[in-house]
Amino acid sequence: MAFWDKITSRGSVDDRRGIVGASGIGITGLLLLMGVTYLLGGNPLQVLLEQGPAQLQEQVSEEDASQYAGIDSYELFVSQVLGSANDMWTTQFSTFNKQYQPTELVLFRKYTQSECGGANGLAGPHYCPTDEKVYLDETFFVELRD
Repeated sequence: MAFWDKITSRGSVDDRRGIVGASGIGITGLLLLMGVTYLLGGNPLQVLLEQGPAQLQEQVSEEDASQYAGIDSYELFVSQVLGSANDMWTTQFSTFNKQYQPTELVLFRKYTQSECGGANGLAGPHYCPTDEKVYLDETFFVELRD
């Protein structure tokens, strides 16, 4: 059992939840999303029907961005997990006289842009080597819970 309240380290979190307009992926992004969905064994038509750019834009725009002001339980949790992982890797690297470069975590809802392309919940949590950031859709926690 983890004692999250005992973890004092915090990782760097870029909270993009509630950013209006972050989901305007356009036709190229939608086609890319459909292609990735197909390669991962999903149904690209389902993406088109359920998550077209207009609907993604509407979903994000309808949210009240003020609900993400300050640090909430999701942001605190991912910050602690990231801080704990950074501490562990810093220790491991130092045993080999190497320096670990901590990463930043981007917390978002439904969609955000990364240097690796569009990031959404269908891809799950992932690392983008181009910008050296971890991307996590907050709704992933709901998937885990359910």
